[in-house]
Amino acid sequence: MKNDYKKGYIKIGIVLVIAIIYILVSKYFYRIVIVSGNSMSTTVSEDGICLVETGEFSFERWDIVLAKLTYQTAIKRVIGIPGDTVQIRDGAVYINGAQIEQYNFYTEYAGIAADEIVLQEDEYFLLGDNRPISYDSREHGLFDRTDIVGVVRKIIWKGKE
Repeated sequence: MKNDYKKGYIKIGIVLVIAIIYILVSKYFYRIVIVSGNSMSTTVSEDGICLVETGEFSFERWDIVLAKLTYQTAIKRVIGIPGDTVQIRDGAVYINGAQIEQYNFYTEYAGIAADEIVLQEDEYFLLGDNRPISYDSREHGLFDRTDIVGVVRKIIWKGKE
């Protein structure tokens, strides 16, 4: 009977150690994210799986990041970085007056970018790749560096198309 209690405590201890390791890894290194929604399709869609680097990370233009929205987090693409001038006109995205070619999916709705926006230090303009349905900087506004909680390092599965 004593051995049964000992085995039970060992199992509980193992579960606690695994839980602590998972929490530390997901907080300070990497997190697996399952995508909800299609704002980034066709890059990654509903139920897609991404490996997101958290903790100390860097990112640049065109990277896909995990960003805090009002009540949730979402993955979006970094389009504008500090110092950029961003505008959406005639369905196209312009950075510093030049129409971008990479990830320049047509968008009818310009939102706050109908007029030129100059990004200040630590401000980012994020867009979803599926522009007609994406809730992004056009409605949300600019994202502060502190709103960006991770960067997608690997799309493990693209999800439902």
